[in-house]
Amino acid sequence: MDDFGMTVLFIDRKGREIEIELLDEWPPKLEARHDGKKIGHLDFDEYRDMAVLESADVKQEYQKAGIGTRMFKELVEVNEDVYVPNRLWSSATGHDYYLSIEGAALVNACIRDGILTNANEAPY
Repeated sequence: MDDFGMTVLFIDRKGREIEIELLDEWPPKLEARHDGKKIGHLDFDEYRDMAVLESADVKQEYQKAGIGTRMFKELVEVNEDVYVPNRLWSSATGHDYYLSIEGAALVNACIRDGILTNANEAPY
């Protein structure tokens, strides 16, 4: 996996075949599908010459099945130079990008599983 524009199939924790597509564009964009229907995404935006996570979502009925984590895993295998919002950022600090409770849980799970590291947290 050394290029953008790839598709990966995997079986989630609930036994469903999930397709993850890393679209051929910069900043990165990933989409997850089940039976042809879009069920999740990771969208990044360019911020100070970095690709920072702007939006992440997995439909509620597909959450807690490893789909968001797998999207991050596939992306980092292709390009580890992607960032998630700094955990100190919030709307109160004037940043446009910050983690929701669900987003923080996903990022923390990816750090716990070794997919992301603290170095993937945007530095400013």
